[in-house]
Amino acid sequence: MFLATSLRSARATDIVVQAGAGAKWLLYSGAVPAAGGALSGNTLLATLTAGATIGTVSNGVLTIGAITQTNANHVNGTPTFARLVTSGDVLVGDFSIPGDLSWSGQVANGFDVAWSGTITEGNQS
Repeated sequence: MFLATSLRSARATDIVVQAGAGAKWLLYSGAVPAAGGALSGNTLLATLTAGATIGTVSNGVLTIGAITQTNANHVNGTPTFARLVTSGDVLVGDFSIPGDLSWSGQVANGFDVAWSGTITEGNQS
């Protein structure tokens, strides 16, 4: 499958639009649920709240703006996926770590979480 850069950019932009201002990245450990399904046996490690937008889009790549969340009830662990929700907690999507998103290190209680990354819309041939 080949997707034009304009289409890949439109898809990435739609993620930004659907998330809206004040969207939240919920970092979880455990198995990624199927297609935005219910969480089962997952542990919420940290919640990172974006500002006015989650990031910017160029050439089919969503660059997630740097987010730093001060320690506020973080749970120790290594994230295996991030759930993106609106400020009103409406599901936008689930993103595997590693795979869809990169992450290095662990979430640790007593330490701030700083994160940024990219989501590249697929262009397979």
